[in-house]
Amino acid sequence: MNDNVSRVGFKIRANPSNTEALNNLVILVAVPPFVQGETVKMSRKGGIWDDLKRTICWNARKLEPGEVLEIQAQFQSSNHVVGGDLQFPILVRADVPHSFSGISVATKTVVDGGDSTNEDNNNEPEPTIKHTVTRSTRILHRKV
Repeated sequence: MNDNVSRVGFKIRANPSNTEALNNLVILVAVPPFVQGETVKMSRKGGIWDDLKRTICWNARKLEPGEVLEIQAQFQSSNHVVGGDLQFPILVRADVPHSFSGISVATKTVVDGGDSTNEDNNNEPEPTIKHTVTRSTRILHRKV
């Protein structure tokens, strides 16, 4: 039986001076070679092991200013691990509303050489396609 165990733990804390919550957090942990990812035991439910990518991914809807999210994972390691000095790169992505500018695109339909109009909107051209893009913040942490 393999008694080698690898553990990783981390805390994500939203800046207390933020005026808004971090939304749609995605936490991705890369699992190094010689660590048996399928043996993972997690302190927080909802983590998904991806054997092909060798990652564990957690999703969280919201992290309020000052709130802390703590996650720990434990794995079985093969005998090839020397000294227990493994690195688990962690990527965190979150939407931060109103912290960055967004992009909004609208197109108009042209009919018979003139713009289509909307009588309820003072004869302004009526957009036929509207698309808004919200930027997100990405924080990458890798302990070397």
